Amino acid sequence: MGSFLVRDSGTGRVAERLTLSTSDGSSGQNISTGQIVFPAIANGQEDTTVTTTISATWAATGMLIEATLNPDVTGSDHTLEEALMERLTLRVISVVDGVSVDVLGYAPNGSSGSYNIQVIGFK
Repeated sequence: MGSFLVRDSGTGRVAERLTLSTSDGSSGQNISTGQIVFPAIANGQEDTTVTTTISATWAATGMLIEATLNPDVTGSDHTLEEALMERLTLRVISVVDGVSVDVLGYAPNGSSGSYNIQVIGFK
């Protein structure tokens, strides 16, 4: 359904083409959604780190899997703009084949409450 070109940062040339894949191996979108929830900030605390597990039956070791903010903020405590102002970053830290993806969220300026996130898998 979609493919993306990855450029070499040194030369600017296309280094690789990534294709969104489905669990049956065909071209398409592999996206799972969930929330990451930061606890209340303790007095004087600046940075906050939390992890969450997102169900992703299509996930497999060796796939490129990216974690991003979900543009649909329904049910979230925060807008995308707030996440950007708080410099929220997300990183996939582990994959359980055919089951789930663990995501680490880091808010260097501190944060509390929930954000909608998504994980996207590339073949």
